[in-house]
Amino acid sequence: MSDVRHEHVFLFIQQMSATNDDNAIAGQPIAGQLFGLFGCADDYPPDGSNCDQQVVQTGDELVAKEGSMNEEIEAIDANYCVICKSSDTKYCCPKCQLKSCSMICCKTHKLRFNCNGVRDKTTFVKISDFSQQDFLSDYFFLEDVDRTLDNSGRQRRAIINSKNMLPKWLQKLVREARVRGIDLKIMPGGFKRRKQNTTCFMYANNTINWDIEFKFIHALDNKEMKNLDQLLADDLVVSHSEFSCVDRRVSEETPLLTLLSKYIETNDLIDCYERNCKLVLYRKTGIDGISVLFRKENLGSKEHKYYELDVNKTIKDNLVRKKMSSNEISSQLSHSGESTEDVVKNEDSVKKSAFNWEVFDERANALKDLRQKREFVDISLETEDGGQELAHFAVVSALGKYFTECVDKELNSPDVQQETLDNGFVVKKVLLKTVTKSVLKILVDCSYNGYIETNSETVWPLIKTAVEYELLDVLEWSLTFLIRQLDVQNCVELFHLGLKYKHQLSNASYAFIKTNFTEIVNICVNFWTLDLEELKTLLDDDELNIQTERTAFDAIIRWIHYEIDTRKAHLSTLISILRFARLELSFIDNDIMKNALILDDKEAVRIVNTFKDKYNSFTKKKDGNGLYVGLTPVAIRPRIPHEIILAFGGWQEGVPSTLMEAYDLRTNRWFDTKISHDSPRAYHGMQIIDGMVYVIGGTNGTEILNTVQCFNPITRKWFERSPMGDQRCYVSTVSIDGIIYAMGGHNGRQRIKTCEKYNTKEDKWTAFEDMNMSRSDGSAAVHQNKIYIAGGLNDQIIENTVECYDFRDNTWSFIHPMITPRTSLGFVSLNQSLFAIGGNNGFERLQSVERYDFKLRTWLPVGNMNSKRSTFGTVVIGNQLYVIGGYNGQTPICSVERFDSNQMVWKEMKSLKHDRSGLAVCVATGLSNSVDYTFIGKNKKSAKKADKKSDTNDSKDNTSDEIECPNGWTQFENKCFLFYTDKSFLNFYESHIVCKDFFNATLVSIHSKEEQTFLTKYAFFTNKAQNHVWIGARRTFNETFVWEDNSAFNYTNWAKTQPNNLDGKHFCTSLLQSPNLSDLGFWYDDPCADKYHFICQIYLADNTLDSLNNSSALVINTSATVDNSTTERILTFDELKALHNNSANISTISALISSSTVKEKQHFSYYNTVLTVLAVVQLIL
Repeated sequence: MSDVRHEHVFLFIQQMSATNDDNAIAGQPIAGQLFGLFGCADDYPPDGSNCDQQVVQTGDELVAKEGSMNEEIEAIDANYCVICKSSDTKYCCPKCQLKSCSMICCKTHKLRFNCNGVRDKTTFVKISDFSQQDFLSDYFFLEDVDRTLDNSGRQRRAIINSKNMLPKWLQKLVREARVRGIDLKIMPGGFKRRKQNTTCFMYANNTINWDIEFKFIHALDNKEMKNLDQLLADDLVVSHSEFSCVDRRVSEETPLLTLLSKYIETNDLIDCYERNCKLVLYRKTGIDGISVLFRKENLGSKEHKYYELDVNKTIKDNLVRKKMSSNEISSQLSHSGESTEDVVKNEDSVKKSAFNWEVFDERANALKDLRQKREFVDISLETEDGGQELAHFAVVSALGKYFTECVDKELNSPDVQQETLDNGFVVKKVLLKTVTKSVLKILVDCSYNGYIETNSETVWPLIKTAVEYELLDVLEWSLTFLIRQLDVQNCVELFHLGLKYKHQLSNASYAFIKTNFTEIVNICVNFWTLDLEELKTLLDDDELNIQTERTAFDAIIRWIHYEIDTRKAHLSTLISILRFARLELSFIDNDIMKNALILDDKEAVRIVNTFKDKYNSFTKKKDGNGLYVGLTPVAIRPRIPHEIILAFGGWQEGVPSTLMEAYDLRTNRWFDTKISHDSPRAYHGMQIIDGMVYVIGGTNGTEILNTVQCFNPITRKWFERSPMGDQRCYVSTVSIDGIIYAMGGHNGRQRIKTCEKYNTKEDKWTAFEDMNMSRSDGSAAVHQNKIYIAGGLNDQIIENTVECYDFRDNTWSFIHPMITPRTSLGFVSLNQSLFAIGGNNGFERLQSVERYDFKLRTWLPVGNMNSKRSTFGTVVIGNQLYVIGGYNGQTPICSVERFDSNQMVWKEMKSLKHDRSGLAVCVATGLSNSVDYTFIGKNKKSAKKADKKSDTNDSKDNTSDEIECPNGWTQFENKCFLFYTDKSFLNFYESHIVCKDFFNATLVSIHSKEEQTFLTKYAFFTNKAQNHVWIGARRTFNETFVWEDNSAFNYTNWAKTQPNNLDGKHFCTSLLQSPNLSDLGFWYDDPCADKYHFICQIYLADNTLDSLNNSSALVINTSATVDNSTTERILTFDELKALHNNSANISTISALISSSTVKEKQHFSYYNTVLTVLAVVQLIL
């Protein structure tokens, strides 16, 4: 026992699974240790008395002994047991070929002759001595080699792939740890410690919260605790039991001393009696007598080194320049007087890892300094336009292999020129003929800095050079840079550039073209460079952002006019894509049918007349614009708008509301989102930033609120955020550059003039300059990066004043007052003017509108609204202003009006579903799930519910009117499924074409566990599908998944590691066929080019057969067997219907696919890239 008062207590960190390995006896050879394991050999006394006193033999003695052993082996009779001389032998040693009669003799022979029993597979054997056993041994050896190589390859792939299998939040955690100089290694997913670990990165405050485990390895055990009083009086107590405590999610800014103090210095024994009793030894020693040790990684299982941590520093500072695994976010206490020679006390002496970016910067700066001073440079890169860059060849060679080979070839040329610099260093000159001066500087700087600095002018020659010298990283970066340069004029050109190099630039450009299609058609000079398939794909996309189908018709006519001689032949094909039922009949008669190009094309005229005849027979349903609307056929399906108006809260039926409604611009309809929320609001502010909706202040009917809640429209979930400093009802809010500004309002006692701003990234409110006067019920807008706030109440006075906040000097100032005093008004920036709409002047609700002209610096009257209103919502989309709901002086109203700034007129729009005043509205743009808030998403859900109800209530009474699935299709709920399990396999796009063009169907979408179970059963058991089966889910631009039929993506059944987008090429989805039933039917993201079976679906309400029956013939290009000339064969509807109705004829479809002419068809509506696919059929309407 050692004296506790004189020893130093240690705290250290080590692997939880570490074991104590016995050290070798000093001076004893390995062979001696082996003898010690088996007992003494025959050369040693049988009692083992001298086993620990072995004498190390010299090399000559060992050689002599080995020779004598070989002679002894040769003298043994091979037919008898080598040990007991028995003739009944059972075993033969593979190495020395000696025989033995039992296991005891076998083990004894190994000890006596120092034989390990393993044949030396590399020993030379003569042909005459080569036996069957030798042959088998060599065969098995080669098999082992092959197996080892295969396993090593698998392990390498597993290691590489495992990096892509980490969830995004863990990848973010690893990156943030690396930024802090911490090399964090994540354990495999199946490990218990990884599941228990809750370490995470907090986005709100940009910190890492660690799980810290303290392990006190000299705590008292249960036996010692029974004699606690005696032990406390004993000064020679040292215990060796362990006790662990875990602190979850501790901020990295927390000092280590703070954590230890609650275990060591606490005096509250009642708090945790057992813990404090076990740690009594540590409490007696105190913090000053404790050292904190952290185990050093990657030293092997037998080597242990520790870092000594500083308890006065934070966790973040203590972990800098240390490597740790995810199960090592822990610490252990040691109370011991043992040696500390394994402790790395000087942290600065620890070798800095390559992961540390600070070290990288130091090395990069050192190289840049050498280059700047022209020291040790050995190459001079020159261009024909006078560019010259001195560099180190070893550094610039990192740009690329081919570039290095080209430069190296010039350096080794006999004609290479040399130059001696002023400092004596000799450089060789290399002329890069096709490289410009600016590009050369960018490339050389990149090799030293690790990043590229370019602009819109130099990026194009940089791309040219990157392609010429195969600088793949430079090309990747340059194309990524162009994504940020997308505009209306260059988007088509960049779209084709991205396709050429298979870069995500093509996806970003396509999304930009869809969003800004109207403007691109009118002013983009490269619009005509789109080919036929690209234009067809755009026009067929539900997400094409056009207000009416007139824009689509104009785009077709403009595209054909660019090259009318060659493109007019495609008119009928493009016209058939138009959604005619979404056009006014007057436009079809007066514009389309009178167009010269249409009149000259008989097929186009026939198509238009066919649609005109069916115009009133598509459906009886009409939208808010008076146009026919439905899900199928495509001709009546509305587009998905790029913008969704969300209206939340407000005063409804005498109380604040939690209601949220969404407005579909394409159908002019409002839909109840049915989003649950437990906090009603009225007279609040609402802003949207980065797709997140923030609800600020207001009242819940009983109190004035300062709370802020955040709504995610994609996940449809609410989150609490930091509250404001002041309570604010009737608050005015705006947002600029990710910052929300809240101004004025009523705090429950008085109207206030204080202002606050909210940083959404930091989740923090801070005050900024007060307004010149107190006001509530005002309204604010942003114009030219300045905040304007107008009207409202100041005590009992209704204001007509307008204040402006200038960020340049952080001051509020007045501008010209409004014509009319207004409170509870609408205030927006539109077309370079400020508009003040409606409100209350103290006598009545207003319908008047005025605008502020910045050139004239005065207010001018504008046409009145159709309705009087105050406390309403206002939003601006493009050149149009919407006013929503409000109070007309007697009751809340639901009416909605739209103001067109070009025509300067107001128009009544479809009303809200509920009367509301005091509501707030905002515009959500570019949501990945916009369809959920539109006619398409809502009607698919309602149709499904209606079908279920109809199945239960009306199936028995109306069997004659029931819609049945076609022959060969299988029904489940309101869907019919076709399981394509023929011998042929198709890729995702070929599967999509077969479903769409043969059956007017889509790839299957799955929305419930019951539907998943049904499809799994019928696909793999009833229809015997092989391998995987395609379903209709695909990855979009923002890494989310959508269904091919545009239904809500509200159910998933991903496998454990899915989706992982392995190699960046897995964008389509399949069901898994697995011999393990527990894995059967799980979803996997796969490359879209893989070929599997697939499942088509139609909705019973879609009347697919009727729509096919009204269609014209199916055209298939086939090759003649005689002269190989291509002919066109027309399938009649009867033939098509026969294929459709007879499941046995699915093989006929495969034959048609095989015999069809191969045609490159590009599908741009998918995330990955353009793929060449087989054009199976073309359905002409």
